[in-house]
Amino acid sequence: MAVRRLLTILLQFAISIMQVLLGLRIVFKMVTASEGVFVQWVYSLSDPLVFPFSRYFPDTMLSAMFYLDLAAIIAIILYTMVGYFLLSMVAKPKEWRKRKYYS
Repeated sequence: MAVRRLLTILLQFAISIMQVLLGLRIVFKMVTASEGVFVQWVYSLSDPLVFPFSRYFPDTMLSAMFYLDLAAIIAIILYTMVGYFLLSMVAKPKEWRKRKYYS
């Protein structure tokens, strides 16, 4: 029981950190922030999370000064869905074992 609780806490923490990093990346890209140590730190930490999607979803220019980082938006949605799926598996493992995917 304690291991399941610890896994739940760690998963929630990882999901939250990922959401904050990608959310900051979306805001910084939208206002074209590239200067500053903190902005570069957020970009360097979030680059591995966005990399799988960046080739398929490039940045889109909304106006002369605003960019929309579609790869980061797709990444935050997919990683959050996967994270909550894993949380549901950890929180209620007996329900997952009872399901039968065959006839």
